[in-house]
Amino acid sequence: GIEYFTVENPSRQPVNLQNFSLQVLDPETGEVNPDSPGVTINEAVEIRPRQSVSIGRVPDLVDADGERVVGTFEGGEALQLVPGDQVALLDSGGAVASTYTL
Repeated sequence: GIEYFTVENPSRQPVNLQNFSLQVLDPETGEVNPDSPGVTINEAVEIRPRQSVSIGRVPDLVDADGERVVGTFEGGEALQLVPGDQVALLDSGGAVASTYTL
């Protein structure tokens, strides 16, 4: 499973990631399947404009830059990702906010 992921806010407004989720995209269609593996951000994580933060599986985790994660996510025990997999960051309403290919 993944230990943490990093999200960047390129907008001019702060964004709260609470209840956002990271879902694996269907490799054949490139679309989000509600039954696909994913994780949900379970606490308030505000990202200031043009800033980035890392969200981890457990508190006090350190990301690749040596920074502590600012929030945690739950779920994802089956979120085994390999190079080439695609994931989507979904807002709390289920709309795709961003996609990423590993």
